[in-house]
Amino acid sequence: MTQSSISRIDNYNLNKIRKQLNDQFIQYGIPIKVAITQAQMAAVTSFVNDIYLEQFPALDSSHGEVYRRNSLNLYSTDNNGKICASMSMIIDTDEGLPEEYYFKQTLAPLRQNGSKILQIGRFATVGNRMTRTLINDYVQLPYLVPYVLGYDAVVGMVRQSDVDLYVKRYGAELICRDTGETYGGKQELSTLIWRLADMRPNFVKKPQKAA
Repeated sequence: MTQSSISRIDNYNLNKIRKQLNDQFIQYGIPIKVAITQAQMAAVTSFVNDIYLEQFPALDSSHGEVYRRNSLNLYSTDNNGKICASMSMIIDTDEGLPEEYYFKQTLAPLRQNGSKILQIGRFATVGNRMTRTLINDYVQLPYLVPYVLGYDAVVGMVRQSDVDLYVKRYGAELICRDTGETYGGKQELSTLIWRLADMRPNFVKKPQKAA
């Protein structure tokens, strides 16, 4: 067990974290919800599998299953109440993270220093039901979630074509551009880290509470 990681989170404490994040999103006026009930989590899982597995066919629906009990599933709905976007974030524990292999060298010093870490999991959207404002909210989640919960860093894998967007506009740091991994998709994936202390305020602003 690493110094900063915590043992597997029990359902009670995980639901406390989910509710805390959901309440803060409401307070800040951010139109993103946190799946808390079994029905909500099942709906998000179904949405993600329908979209994400088409983009990355080498994955199967059970990929990362062991980590889901330590995950935060964020989602949004359109005007008809249908889910139009979802992003998962996995809390670092002694079970590690889903793509641990690609982040080992970056994670080791963070854990040694006691940093609290999250990993972005699956990010799925239905483009024709997403507003520009909502897209902007989602790409800022690697900042918003650790800011609200008091975490220090977020790691994630993104398409190579999206690297410059996250690095130049949203304060991410490139770990590796060429991972050699595609999961059956059309593009190779790159790895990034968002360090909360280093986020540039001219790119990402702290959320303001709703009036």
